[in-house]
Parts: sequence; structure tokens; C-alpha cells
Amino acid sequence: MAERVEATVDAVRAVLRKEYPGADARTAWSVASGVVGLYFNHASLHPLRLAPRHAKAALDSARRLVATLP
Repeated sequence: MAERVEATVDAVRAVLRKEYPGADARTAWSVASGVVGLYFNHASLHPLRLAPRHAKAALDSARRLVATLP
């Protein structure tokens, strides 16, 4: 599972570096890790059938993280 998470973070980091060329590798990896963490957390909570506001909050948080990239 750890390898899957690492590969997912690396894939998201690569997309972020392409879309935000001004972002250095360390920052892009940090943001990618946060976005992936939000996704996996949301996915793991899905069986609880939380109110839609939780999905909206996760998406908003991911967008805020990405918006920090130059």
C-alpha cells in the first residue's frame, strides 16, 4: 500500500510540475502529498455516508493547496 501511495503522490507531483513550472520539486511534492492525503481520507470515510459538505470541504482544501503554487 505504501508503494501505491508513493506512486500516486509522484504522479500528482508530475502533473503539478507540468501545470505549474514555477513550482520547485519539493513544494510540488508537498502539495501533491496533501492532495493525495485528502483524497484517500475522503475515500476511506465514504462508507460513513457523510454529508456532502465533507466532500466539498475536501475539494476546497485541495484547491487551496494547489493555489499556493507559483
